[in-house]
Amino acid sequence: MSHHVNRSTPRPPRPLSGVRAAFAAAGAALAALTLGAPAASAVPPSEVTVVDQAQVFDDAALSTAVGEVDFREPTDVVVISLDAQPTDEDEEATALNAAVLEHARAEAPQWLSGEKWADGLFILAVDPEARLVGTYFGEDRAVSDGAQGEIQDATKDDFRAGEWNAGAIAGVEEAAAAIGRPWFQHPGFIVLVGALGLGAAGTGIAVIATRASRQRRFADALRRGDEHVARVDADLRTTAGYAAEIPTGSSYGAQVLQQYQTFQQDVVAVKAEGQQLAARTPAERAQKDAVGEAHDWADRAGHLDLFDDVVADTAVLLTMSPGWQAAWKRQVDPFRQDLDEVPGVVDLAPEAAESDAARELLDFAGTARAEIQVISNRLNARQMTSDLALDGLHRLRVQLSELFETYTLEVIATRAETDEQRQIMMDDLEDRRNGPLRTNAGILDVSYPSLLVFYPALFVTWNSSSNAAVEAATASSSASYGATAGGFSGTGSSSSF
Repeated sequence: MSHHVNRSTPRPPRPLSGVRAAFAAAGAALAALTLGAPAASAVPPSEVTVVDQAQVFDDAALSTAVGEVDFREPTDVVVISLDAQPTDEDEEATALNAAVLEHARAEAPQWLSGEKWADGLFILAVDPEARLVGTYFGEDRAVSDGAQGEIQDATKDDFRAGEWNAGAIAGVEEAAAAIGRPWFQHPGFIVLVGALGLGAAGTGIAVIATRASRQRRFADALRRGDEHVARVDADLRTTAGYAAEIPTGSSYGAQVLQQYQTFQQDVVAVKAEGQQLAARTPAERAQKDAVGEAHDWADRAGHLDLFDDVVADTAVLLTMSPGWQAAWKRQVDPFRQDLDEVPGVVDLAPEAAESDAARELLDFAGTARAEIQVISNRLNARQMTSDLALDGLHRLRVQLSELFETYTLEVIATRAETDEQRQIMMDDLEDRRNGPLRTNAGILDVSYPSLLVFYPALFVTWNSSSNAAVEAATASSSASYGATAGGFSGTGSSSSF
């Protein structure tokens, strides 16, 4: 799916205003240092194209937002989501680069100029499944390797949270700040300016470049959190009714009820914090830590929104009330999905696919699928209690987690060529295990909050990010577009998130 906004007659450059005008006098000193370089104009993209193969964007909203970002000179902006689908580990580091190039050759040849990207072009690409983000530039819009990394980094907090529109907008805004940036506006020069006594001018330039992005991301997080809080608020009475029905004699019921006691206090606290965030001024929203605080708050609101569903499922399942089958299905479906993904996960690491660890993982996926069906049948026939059914699901989930961890360690042992690479992979694994990849959305998650479960999505993310980390540590900085690229050498790169 693609969405285009064409501007045959671009808007006239908008004059610099607000904080920019406030630093006009300080800019005179910078102009003297730069031989009277003219002030940068502010123009919208000459064309915006959204290609959403992965179906993660709100295309129209994203296209409108990107069309309002100011660049220094007219730029054709492409935002594309796709599935890179690397066939082996050697392709993972270049999979997104190759996929974007392949799409351009097949569907959008106007993006190309010989063996380079077309002049005036900027492409922001994301692969949600492989968790890769890439940036690609026409030669007249090219930026340094460091600036490419900064653009990609600007997207990652939102992309990790599944906020695909917000991440794409943040990346485009960062690109707009970097493309065509005069040397005297580079952050390194701003530091030098401060040392020379022109710190106010340097600070002003930095604020201008970042505050709009921070304010927009702050507002997006606030909107997301408000939606969660509104749902929780609307369901408070219903949730209380379900909590009253949970049997206290059940170990699972007792765990959920224990957390429900703090749930009510947490709702009050989250609502109060949301009001405090909403009351912040534009200047406060543009502060360095503001976006992170807003995202953390929205995540906490999201956890509360999930927890009230867990309370309802616990009450219905433990009392075997009408609707218990759907509640049980919500507990087992994520596990069944994990089992279904095992063969694909093993295929991602062919160097370990014939190992004992891989065979044990594949064998378990088959037997566990049958065992969970037996448990479901016995529960449906009332031959076992819901507590015993949850015990069985918990046991199987722990076994799968242990086998996944063993297999991952086998992959590291066979893939790493040096101690340094092995340590990079282990460090990245630890980071991924501690990351917020799966929310507490089930009865078992609430009942065993400290249990670290290893599951396929975590492996997929680790596999991609650890390969990228090793590649970054050992390879040169030049972009590669894979074996089918021929002589293509357009400016660009990608990284994991």
